Amino acid sequence: GDWSSDVCSSDLEWYLAEGCTTNGFNEYMLMMNPNPGTASVATDYMKPDGSVISVTYTVPGFSRYTVPVNDIPGLEDTEVSVHMISDQPIVAERSMYFDYHGKLGGSNSVGATATSKWWYLAEGYTGGDFDEYILVGNPQAVDSKVHAEYMRSDGQNITRDYDVKAHSRYSIHVDDIPELASAEVSTKITSEQPVVVERAQYFNYNGRDDGNASTAISEPSRTWYLAEGYTGDEFDEYVLLQNPGEIAGLARVTFMRSDGKKFQKEYNLKPKSRFTIHVDDIAELSNAEVSTYVESDVGIIVERSMYFVSNGRPGGSDAPGVPASANYWYLAEGYTGGDFDTYVLIMNPNNERVTVDVNYLLPDGKIIPASYTVEPCSRYTIHVDTVPGMSSTEVSTALTGSKPIICERAMYFSVPRPNNGK
Repeated sequence: GDWSSDVCSSDLEWYLAEGCTTNGFNEYMLMMNPNPGTASVATDYMKPDGSVISVTYTVPGFSRYTVPVNDIPGLEDTEVSVHMISDQPIVAERSMYFDYHGKLGGSNSVGATATSKWWYLAEGYTGGDFDEYILVGNPQAVDSKVHAEYMRSDGQNITRDYDVKAHSRYSIHVDDIPELASAEVSTKITSEQPVVVERAQYFNYNGRDDGNASTAISEPSRTWYLAEGYTGDEFDEYVLLQNPGEIAGLARVTFMRSDGKKFQKEYNLKPKSRFTIHVDDIAELSNAEVSTYVESDVGIIVERSMYFVSNGRPGGSDAPGVPASANYWYLAEGYTGGDFDTYVLIMNPNNERVTVDVNYLLPDGKIIPASYTVEPCSRYTIHVDTVPGMSSTEVSTALTGSKPIICERAMYFSVPRPNNGK
């Protein structure tokens, strides 16, 4: 399995639409407190029937904190959305490990810091052995009508309407919609009340079984950055572009390799449609670590998906792009124990060298500092497991760039599989 995630600010409120503790799913809430003072985090777990279980957590300063959701009374066997309110700015993510109809893996998503009436998902696939779900969390005290517009790669649009109860979580199985039974599809969600939206996928991609989850994006942008990307070995990378508007667009995509070389491509985007770039098919990028910068003449949504076998570990991941670079980045999740490898990936979009100062925050409050130099217009990889003092631990990561950068985290791990000696 693998996942990727990033966030460039801490916040007082966090929302996670997805969550499951039933049928072989194990869910964990991960909190990072980058402040010196203790954070008190009031957490509402919202179930599909509208019932709510509330728990308050105390998260020490400069530390990482883990909640096993399956162990909370009343949440042992349910789908769940989460709303957190903290008295200090924190960072929240969710990880899940699962056996979904024989697909063994794990997924991770960073929370959303605000609800919205509009959400966009560039990625989505229902063909082959893919199952796609769209998950809606409604933290409001009133029910909400939700309108979904599904945009296929051929430009065909399908719409559906759903009723989501107050204080509840709602699941849409996209494969069950006849017109989307075998489709590449992007989605636009419009809601009467402000809600939060995620997408989860479970798949077997050319023998690589896993799942991924990703928070939706609340507004289009003309610029997008993706720090992570790899096409070597048994890795397949896709960049997914959604044009949700009525006007056709042109996207100029700049791929930045770790050796500092840049390659530009242009793509035409139909109105209200989804477009897929298979990065491995670009000759100069067929065996490369790569970051991606997308510029468009219309507002679009960008995500990246990867499918792979990493040191015998099959899986797949997905992450939304970020619309702008920033000086500060926070990663709540990270683990270097057992068969876990954690990587921090830095993209320097500037024309000059950047210094990146990193603080690794451990569960006991210990901080391990480090500093890295990233060359202009290039991508840089930190293998966290090899950092002194980090060989077997849970960790959150805080990064500060001397100039604005983009940052992601990738993790590779094994889930015990039958007949392979584990």
